[in-house]
Formats: sequence, C-alpha cells, structure tokens
Amino acid sequence: DGTTQISTLSLNTQYIFNIWTYDTYGNSSTATEVALYTLANAPGTMTVASPTVSSLTTTLNTNSNSADTQFKIYETSTAKYVQTAGTLDTSAAWQTAANWGTASGTSGQITVTGLSPNVQYTFQAIAKNGDTLETAASTGAALYTLANVPSGVTSSIDRSIGATQSWTANNNPGTTNYYVEAISGSTNISGWTTSLNWIDTSAKNFHTEYCHRIKERNG
Repeated sequence: DGTTQISTLSLNTQYIFNIWTYDTYGNSSTATEVALYTLANAPGTMTVASPTVSSLTTTLNTNSNSADTQFKIYETSTAKYVQTAGTLDTSAAWQTAANWGTASGTSGQITVTGLSPNVQYTFQAIAKNGDTLETAASTGAALYTLANVPSGVTSSIDRSIGATQSWTANNNPGTTNYYVEAISGSTNISGWTTSLNWIDTSAKNFHTEYCHRIKERNG
C-alpha cells in the first residue's frame, strides 16, 4: 500500500523525507520532499507550591520533551492562561520551559500573581510540536492561596453574656475559617468557625483583663 513506518524517532523533531517513483525501466521522477515533526509528549503533572494571599508558584513537568518544545499553562477555575509576566488572561502564552523560568531562574517555574485569598487554583500544562499540534492537558495540580489576616477586630463586654469578639473578613471568602482563643482572663476557645464574631461566655467578671487573639486558615 506504499506505507512505511519509521520508529525510534525523537520527540518533537522535524524529519525530512524525499520520495522518488520509478517506472519499469528504472526511470525516476523528481523527488517529492515531505517534512513533518513528531509529536510532543503530554506534560506531566505540574508542581504548585509557595502560597501567599495573592500568588502561587507553578513548575512545569516537561516529561522528556526537547528544550525547544513550547508550553502553555491553563488555570481551570478562571478559564484563563498564565501570561509571561505571571498574570492570568484569556489568551494563551506559549514559551519554552527555560523561558517560563526566566524570572525565577529555575526552568519551567513561574509565580502566578494577582490571585484572590483562600481560593483553590488548579493548573494544567499543554505542549505543542513544531507543526503546532497540541498535546492533551496534564493532570491538574491544585493548591489554595493563603487566607488574609482578619481585620477590623473589636471587643466588647456585656456582663450578661460575656465578651464579644468581632472582625471583618478582609477580602476572604465566606468559607474561610477563624479561630478565637483567650490568652488572659479566660481559657475559652471558639473552635474553627466561619462566623465573623464569637462570644466568650466566661468573660463576665469585674476588674479582670480579658485578652483574645484570632487566627485564620485557608482551605
């Protein structure tokens, strides 16, 4: 059928073939040249680490692709792509692993910025070969950004109910958990709660200093 399979070729590499046809007298035609790239490997699962309240650091897993293979990085919850400067936008940015790591000094590593506090972000990588044929996306790698420290903390005491601690979310989502503990005058704790206030029912005594502290945690 005129088909020949050539194996053991390198990933994302251009191969050029010349094809001649011969008649029964041995006369040959002008060669037909065919140039094609082999496919790139689908990237491996990315690494996501080093969370802050507004950033995550992502690292590509090139899965043995050549140094000139280009990758784009997709964030699933926002349906946006990581840009060359680390922001998210709707258009895809293609770069080699080395170029993705220009700012960090580590190949394939870029810090994604402009994120919201205490939100889970999931990143996937896609590669393409020299003929722009894209691979499947890598398995998603997910991590939460950190929650913001609560702000606007106030405390008031009513001897009939105790000491009320109140605070504002400071841009944290409603699913953020807070924990209040007494550090003087009482031993009560709130346990983890999504509420923005808590009453220490044991803090009712005259001439007693009550002190509480509040911490937060992400998802």
